[in-house]
Amino acid sequence: MIIFPPYLKKGMFIAVQNRMSSEKKKIPLWVVKLFAAIAFAAISGAGYLIINRMNVGSEAATLGTFVDGLFPFNRHWVWFYYLYFVAIMLPFFVVKDRHGLWKAISAYSIVCVVTLGFYALWPTIIHRPTVIGTDLSAKLLKAIYDGDKPYNCFPSQHVAYSWTAAFIALNENTRTGVAALVIAILISLSTLFIKQHWFVDVPSGIAVAALGYFLSYKIIFNRKK
Repeated sequence: MIIFPPYLKKGMFIAVQNRMSSEKKKIPLWVVKLFAAIAFAAISGAGYLIINRMNVGSEAATLGTFVDGLFPFNRHWVWFYYLYFVAIMLPFFVVKDRHGLWKAISAYSIVCVVTLGFYALWPTIIHRPTVIGTDLSAKLLKAIYDGDKPYNCFPSQHVAYSWTAAFIALNENTRTGVAALVIAILISLSTLFIKQHWFVDVPSGIAVAALGYFLSYKIIFNRKK
């Protein structure tokens, strides 16, 4: 039987007590995820809208090609466009730990900086059709057109964030990742059918998503948990 001196017993007791106390004070992961999701949406959304309004009336490039004609205007695709607001939140809730959360935030941050940089330095504009109709699809699309001026096209941030979310989800869970990938494809197509983006905005958005994911997951956080 090992007998510890009184001072050593006291020191061990204090160490255990301090550890238990620090664990109790640790903020739950779900709270951190929720805060990160809200902070990301606020910062990214504010940056986008500020640049979007600044570009109104400025000289902007149009990037239309013959491929755009292959996607006729269809207001009902707006429902898939709105899936974006669900898709971008997915990574914050599929990651399993704080390390995974930081990787996701890093990937999103890279995508945010790259897309906003393009919008600020190289303004682009798209020509939108007049929305005719009074059904819910028409009303939802009119709300988008009213709130989002026809600038900030290249690369598509809708596409970039959606595909980033899909890449992150695939890294965490195959089944969830495949579902996120399907959603990303539908969102990408929706940007063309409701004439929010030119065709070239879509592959460029996917490329930015791949860049953000690669830099974050393969370089910045390239270490084992």
